[in-house]
Amino acid sequence: MDAVLPIVTLLGDCQTDAARADWLRTVPLGIVHREYRVIRILLDIAEFQAGLDYLAAAFAFTSATRQPDGSMPDGVLRSLKIASLALDEATKRGEPACA
Repeated sequence: MDAVLPIVTLLGDCQTDAARADWLRTVPLGIVHREYRVIRILLDIAEFQAGLDYLAAAFAFTSATRQPDGSMPDGVLRSLKIASLALDEATKRGEPACA
């Protein structure tokens, strides 16, 4: 198995859902796509449902086939927005970000 990237290790170091939400919101989408399984395991261990929902929506975004005009499908964009709003709720608690 490949070694876990340091940026993904930071997620494992997060102690609060708000910190995990901050991490998810700022990590490059390429990392989300490449390290989906590891990130999913870390969020599952933390029992962070909003994070799991966001991860699924972000992965769908990175995997979606774009429209002929280059835009993303509306359903993919809506799913990502809804999941992002749930992350906002986790962040509003005022808990500190990780590392």
